[in-house]
Amino acid sequence: MPPTITKWASELLADALDALQLCNGVTTEWTEQAVVGGEVSVFERKGKKYPVYSLEVVLPWSGLVDGASCAGVVRLPDISLEMLDDLEVSIESTEGAAPALLQTEGGVVVQSAVRAWAAAVRKVIADDGEIPWDEAEPPYTEKEVRNLLIEARQAIAERFSPESAEEQFGELEREIADKDLQEAGRVLTEVAAYLQETDLQEAEQGGMDDDPRELGEPLEPYSGPEALEQLWLDVCKLVRNEEDLGLLEEEMGDKPPEEQWKVLLDVRDHYLSGEEEEQEAFEQWEPTDKDLEEEWGELRSQVPVDDVAEVQRNWDEANAVTRKAIVWDVRLFVEEQNEVKRRAAEESYGDAGRSEMRQRGGKARRGPDGDEEDEDDRRARARRSRQRPCCMSRATMAGMALVCLASTLVLAAVALAGEDESTLSSLTHLLHLR
Repeated sequence: MPPTITKWASELLADALDALQLCNGVTTEWTEQAVVGGEVSVFERKGKKYPVYSLEVVLPWSGLVDGASCAGVVRLPDISLEMLDDLEVSIESTEGAAPALLQTEGGVVVQSAVRAWAAAVRKVIADDGEIPWDEAEPPYTEKEVRNLLIEARQAIAERFSPESAEEQFGELEREIADKDLQEAGRVLTEVAAYLQETDLQEAEQGGMDDDPRELGEPLEPYSGPEALEQLWLDVCKLVRNEEDLGLLEEEMGDKPPEEQWKVLLDVRDHYLSGEEEEQEAFEQWEPTDKDLEEEWGELRSQVPVDDVAEVQRNWDEANAVTRKAIVWDVRLFVEEQNEVKRRAAEESYGDAGRSEMRQRGGKARRGPDGDEEDEDDRRARARRSRQRPCCMSRATMAGMALVCLASTLVLAAVALAGEDESTLSSLTHLLHLR
């Protein structure tokens, strides 16, 4: 295992991200709510040392805009060598209305601060400066590994049917059978961390509140291969997007039929309920004309070049109500495209591999270089593929459905428009609005 400098590097990163002015009136503050997790290791090759890191950060921000207070968090889900040039920055608002320039200006400020931190760490290591190395963790004992194995069995039994739980646990036992004591301890620690993280994510999403079993309503029981095939066909009609169908099919590949049934039920229910939720959210959104103009100016630059002229023409011809719909639909489209790019980046990053973080009860990290890391990568991916929840969120699925519906209506309006009739007028007739 390479030596680590996580504590020192994390403190340096906290200093770099503290008191940043994201835009006029808004600054970051490294408080108790701020979080940095992950690992920073030091590798050596051909006599030269260099850092390898995989970190994630949650950074609070607050400010006063036009006399009103606002606050939120900045999320950096993947600070790593591979993603440094295209660093993902998500700025969320939790209180008050965030200024319009926060997303663009704030993201650039945070990216610059992280890159400056990365350059400083690299220079200190390359110059062989004095660095406080992390203290080595005590080795696993036989009793500790035995207890971890018992806890893993209990956790798996709580999450799967008896038949599936036995299969999952058997696979875990086979995985650690040829490992030494320390390696087995690391594997079991990662399994415990993954299961714990999954529970936290479900709790944050209100998963337990929405679970029919918690409400006394049993799930539709699995009734055999024919029912599973029919459910798959029903889901295919709802999803439509070939890429998401491929991801869903890959997600279910290693699962037993009972687990596939649960996943497909979840996807179907999300799709059926998503349209109503999106419509409610749309009706509750009450932007001013100025708000629409500002957001449209930001979104237009992200529309594919071939579609800009037509979309802008629709915008110019639209009234306030229709402009609200245009901004909503284009925003969903942009979010969907960003999600596709994020997935592609994650896949590329995963293929390169990441260094493992050994932190008991902590979240496993992966990093580049070395045969050992590649093996750990495969192990982590195997666990994720058999245990993680469905890859598509409600927002993504509902968004795709709305975008498809809007596109179909526009195409129909274009086809039905008369020679002297505009697309907007044809669309209005099509919807029976006049």
